[in-house]
Amino acid sequence: MGGRIMMLLALTQPKAVSGLVVVEMSYHSYTDTQDSMVNLAKYMTRITFEDMNSVPQARRKADKILAERLNSKFMRDFLIQNIYK
Repeated sequence: MGGRIMMLLALTQPKAVSGLVVVEMSYHSYTDTQDSMVNLAKYMTRITFEDMNSVPQARRKADKILAERLNSKFMRDFLIQNIYK
């Protein structure tokens, strides 16, 4: 429920949210996956884009940094698809 509230807040009050990552989890326990997603989310918050001139350039930078921790190109593409100006 917290993810839905944050998505609503981000849509209705965009200036109140500087960034948002929502990870959908089912009722099944995925402790290893959940821990790794939390660590990945923390890692992602360290990526800065101030020196980027375009969205494609920012996505390439994020992909390169995420590749250090995440082997799956599919997952990296999923995570960086919402990078926009």
